[in-house]
Amino acid sequence: MSQSDNDNSNKVTEGIDWHRLMLRKDRPLPKRGCSWAFYIVLLLLIAYLVVSYIQYKNI
Repeated sequence: MSQSDNDNSNKVTEGIDWHRLMLRKDRPLPKRGCSWAFYIVLLLLIAYLVVSYIQYKNI
């Protein structure tokens, strides 16, 4: 096996460069954190899970 074959196999096994991907500027993330709508949806989801658990526990 030559040196170039070893280099190519190392590049293939490295996979995705997550650090570089996370540093990209074109990611669709909010600039100032999450909006209030996200927290409302999260709160409703948690409330639904709690109510579902209580109903399941009473059966």
